[in-house]
Amino acid sequence: MRPLYLALVILMCFSASLAAAPVRIALVPLDALAQNHADLVLASLSAEDDFEFLERTEIDLIRQEVRLEALRDWTPDPQLMQNSELFVILKNKEMLAFDAVTGVRLVDVPAATPEAASQAVRAAVSKRQNLAASRLRKLSFLPLIPAHLNDAQEQNARRLFAELLRQLGNRPDLVVLERQHLLLVLNEPGAAGSDLTRNLFTGAIVVKPVATPVTQDSIRLRLEFFTPDGQTSLGTTDAVFLVGDDRSEVCRKFLCQLTLPEGDYDERADEARNFIYEAWFAVRHLIRGESLPAAVSAVALDDAHELELCRIAALNATGTSRWLQHSSHHSERTPPALSNLQLAERLAVKHNFFPGELVYAISGGVGMISPKSFASLEESLQRDVRTTIGRLLALRKGSLDECLRLAELPSDNSTERIAALEARMKYIREMSKVCEIAWDYSWWEKYVLPELARYIKDSNELMPELLRCRQEILNLNPGNCLKFRSFNTNSQTPENLERFRRIMQTLTESNLLDLAFYGHVGLLRLQLRNPDGNSSRAAPEGQATVSAFMDTLVQLFVTKEAPYVPYQLLSSSWINDNTMSQVFQIQELAMQRFAWCQPWDTMIPYRPTWSSETAIEVHRRLSEFNRQIQQDPRLHRNDARKKEWMADYFRKQQRKLEEQYDIPSDQPEQLPVVEPFERLVQLNLDFAAGKDYCIQVIGFDGRFIYLDHQNTPYNTLLSIDTTADLTVTQKKYANTSGWCGTYYRGVILKDYLVSGNGAFVFLYPKDGSAMQTLDFRVYHKDNCHALVGCGDRLFLSFDGFGHRPGTVLEYNVKTGESKRLVSTLDASVVWPLQGRQEPYQISRLLCDEANRRLLMLMHDQLPGNYGGTLSFKAYYWESGEWRDASNPLPIPYNFHPIFLDNDRLWLLNDGGFGPVNAEGNWQPVFLCSKSGHFTDKLLYGAAYKAGVKVDLSCLMQPSEKYRHLNRSDLFFTDFNHGILFAEKLLMLVPECHIIIPPKRFRIRACFAGKFVVGHPVIQERNGPLHVGILKDRAKLLGETE
Repeated sequence: MRPLYLALVILMCFSASLAAAPVRIALVPLDALAQNHADLVLASLSAEDDFEFLERTEIDLIRQEVRLEALRDWTPDPQLMQNSELFVILKNKEMLAFDAVTGVRLVDVPAATPEAASQAVRAAVSKRQNLAASRLRKLSFLPLIPAHLNDAQEQNARRLFAELLRQLGNRPDLVVLERQHLLLVLNEPGAAGSDLTRNLFTGAIVVKPVATPVTQDSIRLRLEFFTPDGQTSLGTTDAVFLVGDDRSEVCRKFLCQLTLPEGDYDERADEARNFIYEAWFAVRHLIRGESLPAAVSAVALDDAHELELCRIAALNATGTSRWLQHSSHHSERTPPALSNLQLAERLAVKHNFFPGELVYAISGGVGMISPKSFASLEESLQRDVRTTIGRLLALRKGSLDECLRLAELPSDNSTERIAALEARMKYIREMSKVCEIAWDYSWWEKYVLPELARYIKDSNELMPELLRCRQEILNLNPGNCLKFRSFNTNSQTPENLERFRRIMQTLTESNLLDLAFYGHVGLLRLQLRNPDGNSSRAAPEGQATVSAFMDTLVQLFVTKEAPYVPYQLLSSSWINDNTMSQVFQIQELAMQRFAWCQPWDTMIPYRPTWSSETAIEVHRRLSEFNRQIQQDPRLHRNDARKKEWMADYFRKQQRKLEEQYDIPSDQPEQLPVVEPFERLVQLNLDFAAGKDYCIQVIGFDGRFIYLDHQNTPYNTLLSIDTTADLTVTQKKYANTSGWCGTYYRGVILKDYLVSGNGAFVFLYPKDGSAMQTLDFRVYHKDNCHALVGCGDRLFLSFDGFGHRPGTVLEYNVKTGESKRLVSTLDASVVWPLQGRQEPYQISRLLCDEANRRLLMLMHDQLPGNYGGTLSFKAYYWESGEWRDASNPLPIPYNFHPIFLDNDRLWLLNDGGFGPVNAEGNWQPVFLCSKSGHFTDKLLYGAAYKAGVKVDLSCLMQPSEKYRHLNRSDLFFTDFNHGILFAEKLLMLVPECHIIIPPKRFRIRACFAGKFVVGHPVIQERNGPLHVGILKDRAKLLGETE
């Protein structure tokens, strides 16, 4: 109560002072006409007792500080206004007046004549008195949310919004509280009136503005009013605005019809919490420039939110540098990023707080600037960046001092000494994340290198004790902190190259295998002068250096120790004909000395260019390694699943060689090979070699299979006649959208064949007329996950991942009207998770034309995160109603494949496959274990998930001969007419009969359980596009008996 009481006393004193003393006014003209008007205003008002104007010399000093491009975009600075109470600017026949204590905009009106300017000053003084006396209603506007607007629409929406704020702010009974000036107030902790500013914003009605598209030439602006805590809606109003309308006039008409809610509120904590929610909403949806003002508003109301503001400012520091990455030079994007980083740094130092967002703001923001780009910045900017980074690194070291204290505790006990080692490694890991500054490695040398050298010395002494520990309990893995992936040897300064050399030399002194390896790789990078030491990019004269490095690597595996095993430490880029002997030595040493089967990321590089003799020898050695897996229990620790997984790892390497070099397998086939195709033909498409990857599957109409080859300057519509020996007809259509590289299956509507590519959808009229292109870039940022439809309706699902707002859209190709069915950006959209604060991804859609509904997987309730229950949801497009289409399902995510086959919903997940039964429960026909093998038991999470029922009445027991099949074999991607398709096999459901084809085949689509479109797999890549005709089901069943 005491702070509130003091604030009220201050406010009362301020109000009393207004009545007792004249108002000190800073009248600042910014052009010649404004100066004439200002002189006449001074002459008119100076004689009155209510006004006191600053002297001309003070005004001249202020004018030198103010540089305005657009008058209405200006934000008041407390330092400029500190000697006045009313701050008035005249420019371009316009006048702005601010309360100099709180920064509130009081008047923003035309002032074409001295008389108009005088009247505006009187109005501003009167309004300021009413403000101090709490006689004005207060509106606090949240940042504008531009929901799915294109650039032109968003620009128009922001101009409309600014005009609305201006006209509302000019009302004598109303004050519009703006967010922009609060950041300046916050950066002046001792500024007079900060308590008044906090009290001013307390209890204001909150207004949430959202702009959405209507047509290309119009937008809808919706204002929703809330109580200060943001929990209770007080009403909504909206209007459609056309591009090109007179903004001033349309806003005036809109406001004339606007009825503002009444109310008196004083819930500062709840209101501050509401602004924090809005700030994180803007962060999670990548709404540029809106999260920081909202967070600052929260702090203005309650400084308990300063830690949140610190995190959000750090995110903005990273975001600013990334948002402008492709459109501006470092000299343009570094200043705003630095400004946000300085705010985050000030708050972090104040609270002795170092959040993860600050780590990324350094490592993913200003710390990524190359030495050349950093040197091109102005010297003052370089100095400010260095100073800020220096303070942050000092703060980070202080936050990790406890790790060093624990590392320095004296002890003769080996367990305690190992714990001290772990504490020092934790310091090294965490401090390296912020000290790897691309343009200056002196901080790494200062803060990390001494502790790394001490760690190497102590770990070398403690090696016998470390080797006696079980590797699972050791926490000594350095992770990525010693890989220096961003260090580019070709663009570094001589000073940084020398620092890097010292760091690498220190690492080579370690008796730990991984640390010594990182050191030698770093020295190799310096010798080859390529960023990662990749031998494939080494010049011919550098191959001798690579060969010497491989010899050194063998010696490391002979002499160094590995108390813990780093996963896939070595790169296949060093594997070639000349290094195969060292590769085998390293693999054997890893298995014999360390029971380590995977020191390499892969032993068979992508498309190796070996001789046949080398390939055969590698194939033979892989068989030997596989036999060791079977014979040496150390390699799998008697874990059957790990044993099978490791054996399959080596078999996969062998299969690559078998396919490329036609080497016969030395493994007996456990299942007979059956040709599933009656006929399989390569389409003669007459495209340039390798260009058939651009083909999208549209659909099947009962006779023709339609494909779309997408390219520039034209698309080619392909029609394959299944009744005429798969004859292909081609028709070209002009296309300028380019290839976006996004695969999703098309659809056949009533009057159109529809295909898509990224943000663009192509409509091919069935009457053969010109192709139409639909542009959905206002919804598409990264991905279009699904496109389905029927009749005249298209349904599309966009984004929802990685801070990209997710949207499911209905589009009518006949009328051109669109409707958002799912949106986290537009809170007015009614859907089962309406009000969710984070983006939400709908990965798959099904169109059930018979029941006039759209189907998808979705969480059952907010917040809709991992751990909650999910079910099929159905949107009935004729009524606009949402309903459950199943009971809760035994799955943790909503991206699992779903199918509509024979009027039944089918779900494929890691734990099995089956339909939804009549009661709405999942009814699997087979189950898979955690390792991906067939089983008769539900996964633990599925069996014990609350509220989930699974119907096991139709569960089939796969034959014993299928027990060896694992996840890589049973990776199913499509289902049609009771046939499940994987790259390596087909399964007939519900019989659970498996067919192993002679060659792997990646399916793109299957129609009517008979016609298949896809690619044979050649050297792990898609071969040319083929169309296959499957054998009759009865025949397939007979051949698999």
